[in-house]
Amino acid sequence: MPTRLNTVFLVLAAATLPLSAGSVRDIRRTPAGTLWAVGDGGLILTSDDDGRTWQSRQADASADLHQLWIDEPRVWAIGGRATPAYPGGAGQAVILRSLDGGKTFESLPTGPAGWACGGAASDDSVVLGGQPTPRAPAGVHHTRSGGKRWTAVPLDGLGYLRGAAFRNFGYGYFVGQQHRIVSLRNLMQPTLHPADIDSGVALTAAAFRDAETCWAVGRRGTVVASRPGGQRWAQRSLPYPAGTRSLTHLEAIDFHDGHTCLIGGGLTGVLFRSGDTQRFEALAAPGPGPVRCLRQLSTTDILVGGDGGRIWRSTDAGKTWQLSRGPQRCDVLFIAAAGETSIYPAIVLHAAAGLDVAVVYVTAPRRPGNQAEMGHADIAPGQQLRLAAALAGAGGATVIEELPSLLLDPDADGDANATSILQRWSEELDAPAEPEVLRRLVAAIRLYRPRVVATGAAEPGPPGVAAENRLVARLAARAVTLAGDEESFPQLLGAKLPPHAADRLFIGTDDNTAWRPPWQDTIHPARDAAARIDATRRPDGESDSNIELLAQRAIWAIGAASLLDRPARFGTYRCEQISGRVGLMTDGLVRARRGYALPGKHHDTLGSAAAFKLADARDQTLTLLPQIMQAIRDDPKAATLGADRLLLAWVRLRQRGRFGESEEARQLFMRVGQAHPWYDRMNVATLAEWASSEFALQRLRLGTGVDVTPADLARAAERFEDLHPWADSPAGRLLASHANAAARRDAVAFAALQQLAAEPYPDDWRELALREQALRRGRPGNRDRGLWMDATPAGPDGRIDGKLNEPAWQQAKPTPLQTAEAGADEATVQVVRTPVDVVLGLRLRMPKGRRWNVMVAVDADRDAWTQLVLEFSESGDRRETLRTRYMPPALLPEVKRPPPPGPIGSWAIRAGRTPPSTAFAIQAPREPTDGWQTFEIALPVHQVQDPRRGGVWAIQIIATADDATKKTRLFLRPQGDARLRPERYAMLIVPRPVVP
Repeated sequence: MPTRLNTVFLVLAAATLPLSAGSVRDIRRTPAGTLWAVGDGGLILTSDDDGRTWQSRQADASADLHQLWIDEPRVWAIGGRATPAYPGGAGQAVILRSLDGGKTFESLPTGPAGWACGGAASDDSVVLGGQPTPRAPAGVHHTRSGGKRWTAVPLDGLGYLRGAAFRNFGYGYFVGQQHRIVSLRNLMQPTLHPADIDSGVALTAAAFRDAETCWAVGRRGTVVASRPGGQRWAQRSLPYPAGTRSLTHLEAIDFHDGHTCLIGGGLTGVLFRSGDTQRFEALAAPGPGPVRCLRQLSTTDILVGGDGGRIWRSTDAGKTWQLSRGPQRCDVLFIAAAGETSIYPAIVLHAAAGLDVAVVYVTAPRRPGNQAEMGHADIAPGQQLRLAAALAGAGGATVIEELPSLLLDPDADGDANATSILQRWSEELDAPAEPEVLRRLVAAIRLYRPRVVATGAAEPGPPGVAAENRLVARLAARAVTLAGDEESFPQLLGAKLPPHAADRLFIGTDDNTAWRPPWQDTIHPARDAAARIDATRRPDGESDSNIELLAQRAIWAIGAASLLDRPARFGTYRCEQISGRVGLMTDGLVRARRGYALPGKHHDTLGSAAAFKLADARDQTLTLLPQIMQAIRDDPKAATLGADRLLLAWVRLRQRGRFGESEEARQLFMRVGQAHPWYDRMNVATLAEWASSEFALQRLRLGTGVDVTPADLARAAERFEDLHPWADSPAGRLLASHANAAARRDAVAFAALQQLAAEPYPDDWRELALREQALRRGRPGNRDRGLWMDATPAGPDGRIDGKLNEPAWQQAKPTPLQTAEAGADEATVQVVRTPVDVVLGLRLRMPKGRRWNVMVAVDADRDAWTQLVLEFSESGDRRETLRTRYMPPALLPEVKRPPPPGPIGSWAIRAGRTPPSTAFAIQAPREPTDGWQTFEIALPVHQVQDPRRGGVWAIQIIATADDATKKTRLFLRPQGDARLRPERYAMLIVPRPVVP
């Protein structure tokens, strides 16, 4: 089961890596006086002396726990866990329940519920709110059977929920994104319920003042209170020092006896207290770091939870604070943009050395990668960043969500530079961005009070995400200087944030951003072994550490990062106080031991990857597999790192088109990789390939294929359906339908299509599901829904010469390619079906100076997970890939054939060992005719369509006309961007061939 596998991985990680404790998210006291606290990384604590000392309770280390619910002797801890490698930070809810006062905990099944922010419970009944899912687009689920059956609560509104306050099971509030407030009475919305507030600011926490009144707090210093009769919630004002409200992101609120109110949070770390909820006073925050939760035990006794497992205690109503648990200070504060993945190796290294590490992300993805797949409102912008930092070992992470990142933004300008990025930020903040960002960073540095500040490479570099990363690094370096200057941003003094001068500032080098997979550096076979090993040594000389893998765990949590976007070394940094390269940044400041080492005899095979490089340079990757398995047998502790090497071997063999050989690496990975972050994702990939005719045919033609029985597919489909974040996505619904159909489970397959055709899935997916239902019934009518095309039958006469002058072309109806905004008379496509090929005829207008780039994608079995993609330009540039969603693409082997003599330009891409083996043929006249360039693209049917499946392909053509001063993009089926998304493809009917 996926939950067990995730648990195994993270429990093993917790047992081997001395990570910092995570953020404390909730503190509660039982009627008997016992204090409980929960937080990230499965943190569960208890105290029997009013919070002076705390004891840890063993729990599920894979879970981030957000809220407690106590009904003695029952104790519930509610939260979520990530689905490793799923784009966009999707996850599953976690419920830990104790029936014996916390002596033991059991994990309740949470079914399709997404990552939970909180809820309420009673015996076997639980209500959860948090991440929306297709089954519950409002984000709320409930069960009355101890988790055996879950039901979505029908509610108004969409969006991610981030906080909860309940009086009892069934009566309470959830609050979340876009100022969303959900009121529940007996798990139903009352006729008169609190209206949403007109604001885009997220609410993050809530608390009842009394039996009727609830307050909520959120970002940018927002405080609102409910009013009777369904009136709009009233705004409350706090005494923010001038210029600090926009910096203050409130995360915690609590009442004592309905009168004394306490509110806290970050980025300024302020605490506000009122004895009558009318007049608030500002208190000094305990620090270092933000306030994540708080609890008033009496009018004078207060507990506050923060990052790194810290808990502070005050006995004088917040005038003074004593740290009762956690590190005294922050050792290293990383400041980075959302896309700055080069920091993760250093985070892991310092966490493994036992240091307290925190991260401030200056930007956040505004629209995560899974938004369109999941079919609901955006998830919390910073969730995947906080997860990545936690997996790397950071004790906490703060995300400045107001600044949108180019990361994961499909509409972002790939040529963006520092000037355009600052302009974009200024529009978001409605103020000049540079001073505002510096003010936030100075506040963060003064709040965390770190010994060392580190950031990424700062020198100007490439445009796009890299430009954003380097801009943030330069701003971070300036903020370090300003943070120690008392005259800089004097308003922060009013927020009780005095100057703080870090001991050192470290700035990353360009080497950190230029990592490559272990095989990419070609090693000459003649080099001796010592030279090969030296070439892979870490900057600080620790060549036998498995820190590389630990750093990779964090990279996997970011949806935009592919399998290969992982650092191959710790990273190097420069510092004015230290000469040369620096590994452990706190050398000379604190005593800290470094990470760990593998047994020496496995160094070549696993630790340094030198053997992997050498084998790949000789094209002998497959010979490493027995060595990797032997290392795992000799040392079970090396299993996760060994699985990582097997995964790399699988990718490399696939990239070379050796699908049959890659199958051996995949099978070994599935045998030993249960603790690997990619294990669940490989389960999904395996099912997608087994259900794909494209992959089945490629395996047969490019290697020794493995025939899968219907029983195998049925079992794989059942396992897939337990992976709710995958299976509940629209692409997952369609894949499940095709897999079950291939497994001859027709009723189950059709039921999956019926689910996909209903709310709340997006319109494109629902339309696709309706077309699939019609095809399954054998009645593909209703041609007005989307774009349909017919391939005109043609006999064997004629040749593929790019001229489009055979009789069949005269019969084929041209279909114009269109822009997303309006029609365009710039290109048309025709399709004919020969006995062996489907041939696309493209006519492209060719004025002087124009260059065309064309992309053709075919998904012959319409499963939305695999596509055969051809990219080419009129100059002969080309690329062929076999793509699978959320996986690295497979590059098909290419053999160039010289063009034939005469006026015809010809390219043929050949693959495989057994004829017929042509994957694509592209031919065109060398010169345009009458101002038009024509192409013929032959796709052999045997290369993309399993004869047992059907006659209808999903197809898309994206043609870009480059006129030097502007680019015009045209589509077979218009869409808003250039991404190849199968749900937006047209349908091509491929008739039976005309046999002479």
